[in-house]
Amino acid sequence: MVYLHVKLLLAVEYMLYEKISMEIERIKYLLSELSVDLTLYSQLYGLEEAVEVLNQFNGLVFGRLQHCLIERIFIEFAKLMDKGRMGKNENLSLEYIIKKNNLENDQAVSDRYDEIKDMYKKTNIKNYRNKLLSHNDVKSRLESVKIKVSITPNEAHELLKSIHGLINEIEIKLGLSSFRVENDTYMIFPSGKSGTSFINKLSKCV
Repeated sequence: MVYLHVKLLLAVEYMLYEKISMEIERIKYLLSELSVDLTLYSQLYGLEEAVEVLNQFNGLVFGRLQHCLIERIFIEFAKLMDKGRMGKNENLSLEYIIKKNNLENDQAVSDRYDEIKDMYKKTNIKNYRNKLLSHNDVKSRLESVKIKVSITPNEAHELLKSIHGLINEIEIKLGLSSFRVENDTYMIFPSGKSGTSFINKLSKCV
């Protein structure tokens, strides 16, 4: 009976370990997707020469696409920085991962998370998302109350890099990784698939 009890406890522990691992892998996937968006934005809209090509080809279309890409990036950052729980619903956010694994009082994790929260707060993305992306705030829409977001592409990459660092720290604490890694948030695309390649091809058409 003791053997069966121990075996059951080990099975439950393994299932919990698998769930934790799955949640963190999903967060890492979301970070990877954000890296793709940020890299494409930098390649398409980060250089004057590239923007000139886009404007010459069709400024209206690429201007709208730029706006959509910016808002997607803002939303993805905002979701990562959401509360871990809102009412009965749990959010797969940084806070959720930290609290779920009882790491709120871990100094290394806490320091990294506090730094990320400070960086995020300065951008004003949260306010922008709440007022204009998730809702049509009356004052913001009708009374010309402008909500400014303060973040450059390079600062967005730095914020993302810091989030990668936090997740890696959590993985180490949970025994999911045995070493620290330095993540490059600039994605390397297959040959001919990058935003830069797209600009080069498009430049031949204008």
